Amino acid sequence: MADELQIIDGIPIRSEQIGFSADQLIACGKCAKANPPNRLNCFYCGEALEVTPEIAAGIRFTPSEIEDWEQGVSVVVTDWLSGGDPQAIASAISIESELVASLVMIEPPLPLFRIRPEEADEVASRLSRLGLMVECVEDSSLALGKPPIRLKGIAFGNDSWALHSFNSSDRNVVEISEIVLFVVGSLVTTTVESKLKRKRKEIEEFDEHLASSDHAVIDVYTSTDEIGFRILPHGFDFSCLGKRKSLVAGENIRNLLETLHELAPKAAFDRSYSTKSAILDCVWPRTVANTSKGIERNWFGVQRGVGSITSNEAQFTRYSRTRRKLL
Repeated sequence: MADELQIIDGIPIRSEQIGFSADQLIACGKCAKANPPNRLNCFYCGEALEVTPEIAAGIRFTPSEIEDWEQGVSVVVTDWLSGGDPQAIASAISIESELVASLVMIEPPLPLFRIRPEEADEVASRLSRLGLMVECVEDSSLALGKPPIRLKGIAFGNDSWALHSFNSSDRNVVEISEIVLFVVGSLVTTTVESKLKRKRKEIEEFDEHLASSDHAVIDVYTSTDEIGFRILPHGFDFSCLGKRKSLVAGENIRNLLETLHELAPKAAFDRSYSTKSAILDCVWPRTVANTSKGIERNWFGVQRGVGSITSNEAQFTRYSRTRRKLL
């Protein structure tokens, strides 16, 4: 019979049924192709499959990788609530339980994934069932193509502030009561340069130089604006500090933060960016740009200068605007 085990030299070829029967397969609502019942998305077109919550809960979910240029959704934990079971969370969303145990010690909000839009609801519902409060933030809602307005100075008033733009004569007057959030962090840029030369039909790298810069940054948001204003220590006029002004840039930043906190006490302050850098690098990787200085000739022959620039500026902007979005 067709369903009987085939035997070779008295040994069965297989001891159990391999695969799924036809009545177990799930048809995709978009392309109509059959999928095994251990998937949440169509194997062929990526469309979410119509499975019951009971079946979905038993399927191990691994979010698909997404490129930087694709429009995605960030799943952000806004409150750990009961904290959840690290082992259960790790099993439900395919990350290490040790990593989950360390994440619960970090102050929310904290992004866990940047995934495709069709997977966001499934991840959010799984985390919610495990005792976490989450929000899904779409890339398109953050206006990442628009840079924050850089400031060259602030004039503090009793009821309002005048924010002076860095590259123009624009002057934005905002009421103190409208200021809702300050996000504090640092912008880190690392530049690596080296030279390549051909030696015995092989490319050899030599004369490598590494340079790094680290600048404090403060983003300011109002209740009517989600783009934000940005303060960097270089090019900013700290005379607004009056007697608090120092000759040291680091001290000026600290004094400015104290002043902002005193004059806008109702605004939220987020200073946690630096404590989240490890997970942010996984969810929103830093930007890496390759550089080239062309071909040079010297006494030793022909050599070519190459390098790369790594920056967290786009990452910080994404975190800053996500924080504003979640107010």
